[in-house]
Amino acid sequence: MSAYRWATLVVPWFREERRFRILEWTVPLFLAVLALFAPLPSIALLVLAALFALLWRKPGAVVLILIVLMGNAKINIYAGFFTFFPEYLVFALAVLVLALRWAEEPRPLGERGLLALFAAWILAGVLSVLNAPMIGQVLAKAAVLVLAGLTCWLVVGGVRSERDLGRALAWWEGAALISILYGILQMTGLLMGFDTSLGFLQKYGNPDMYYSIGAPAELSFTWFFRVNAFFSDPNILAGYLAATGAMTLALWLYHARCAGGRRGQVRFEALLFCLGLLCTFLTLSRSGLLGLLAGCGTVLALEAGVLRRGRFWLVGGSGLVLVGLLSSVMGISPLLLVQRLTETFSGSDGSARVHHDVFLYGLNLLARYPLTGVGLGNFGAFYGPEVNAYYPNMMSHSAPLSYFAESGLLGGFAFLAILGVVLWRPWRALRDPSLRRQRPELHAILVGLLGAVVAIDVANLFYDYYLRTFVWVVSGLALAAARLAERPAGPDGATADEVAAPAHRGD
Repeated sequence: MSAYRWATLVVPWFREERRFRILEWTVPLFLAVLALFAPLPSIALLVLAALFALLWRKPGAVVLILIVLMGNAKINIYAGFFTFFPEYLVFALAVLVLALRWAEEPRPLGERGLLALFAAWILAGVLSVLNAPMIGQVLAKAAVLVLAGLTCWLVVGGVRSERDLGRALAWWEGAALISILYGILQMTGLLMGFDTSLGFLQKYGNPDMYYSIGAPAELSFTWFFRVNAFFSDPNILAGYLAATGAMTLALWLYHARCAGGRRGQVRFEALLFCLGLLCTFLTLSRSGLLGLLAGCGTVLALEAGVLRRGRFWLVGGSGLVLVGLLSSVMGISPLLLVQRLTETFSGSDGSARVHHDVFLYGLNLLARYPLTGVGLGNFGAFYGPEVNAYYPNMMSHSAPLSYFAESGLLGGFAFLAILGVVLWRPWRALRDPSLRRQRPELHAILVGLLGAVVAIDVANLFYDYYLRTFVWVVSGLALAAARLAERPAGPDGATADEVAAPAHRGD
């Protein structure tokens, strides 16, 4: 059988001198002609080759690339029926690399239970086509479900040691800082009168997205603009910031507790947390603030000892006051968020009325189509003709309700089962009392990632962006951290199974 493997046939062309001479002359000539007559395609080809070589040599690099790209939505290419994001190219190359490696060295798939749940969710989504007036929407959203499962699986498989996990979180902090600074720059530009938008991308991307600062919110007949950074929606940015805030808080508390030689990191994480809180205020997102409170509350509940320290309250209170003052100077008082929260169940708030109405309508659709739902992405196709023709793209504003209404009971319960697994695995690992004593850093990381997952889940009770890449990257990191905690550590933080397994080599 080995004689028919792809590498057995291809590698001789690169290793045997006589055969390699053909490539030695033809490949440079082809690249020279391509660069002369088609410079842009040649650059794209070189980027693809470099990315493929990187993933071949270091398959775990896919995690870092996804972390860098997960805070983006504005850089995309719209094909009329589907929106292509940069990470989709990474998915394709990563899957190709894994397929070629598997052909040479077959090994069982990891996380098969999780993959089975994703398969059930995707199957329910495809079956929802039965009652869908817009079949294309079902197929497009089902494809994104596949990509969500692939994202989570790639991240879980790409984090093989505690060192990999620590590196991934460091990249997350760096990428989050860039998004936060750009979000603050958006509001600063609005106040100073200069353009900070990415409008030049609009001719390539989805025309339904906001390429400048996000749509405003109306409070007391006054319009307040809301930052969205590299996302198209302030609420999605706020969810990303909520997850980042919970993770950063856990790492900040850990590094402050064992600060020997890491004071620079403590200061950086304190600054990142405060800037993230400021940017959250500038989004004016109720769902994001609730997610941030839930995520940080989870971290503090699991690290309750810090609440007995006066320094924590002094530093936290001072930072909160400073962030509130900066937000007020930039035109967004933190009290506006409090006002929005108090008006959540008030009939005088237009946004609250819409949330209430679509929630009841989603329950109505589930009652009418309990088995297969109305079709993935087809909530608005029913809401527009039956309720308000001006909102043909309306959603339920609640992720769990969306999947019950659009894919029926099977899809809804498969979705909840996946969320349950992502929450249960880190929680189960944290219940081991020896983890904090023997591997305190991994314990702190697990606390932060569990808080991040809770933040995302709570925020999505009042909105729906579960198919955004960052949700499944964070979920994959939480599962990977739980897997590392469940297995005894070996050299360099690798688990015992990983030490015993042969490492992939690129030569």
